[in-house]
Amino acid sequence: MQILQQRDALFVLLASGTTYSTTDLLPAPSARSLTVVPGISFVTFNGPDGTDVGALLAQSASLMRAFHFAAGNWQGFLAGDPVFLNKFSTLNHLDAFFIFNASRQDVVTELAEVTN
Repeated sequence: MQILQQRDALFVLLASGTTYSTTDLLPAPSARSLTVVPGISFVTFNGPDGTDVGALLAQSASLMRAFHFAAGNWQGFLAGDPVFLNKFSTLNHLDAFFIFNASRQDVVTELAEVTN
């Protein structure tokens, strides 16, 4: 039996019509933040359900893109694109997704690192 360690990712394939729920085992500090370096990072969102992706990326001028796997497809969000071109617009608590940081190291709130 494999035991998950801190920062491990868990991918679950569900049959149609089933649900999966998780419990946030992280303590609830006043503000979680992550230093995001240039390039692509796999992160998890620790804010409230229904948070606007654009608002999250707006914390830094160098955060340009986000990619999220949902409904069997990769969905992208590009800051500044019209709403109809972005395939997802909100994040829910504990959603895992990729972000692209174009140029500089920045601290972004409500994110946690998934991989080392």
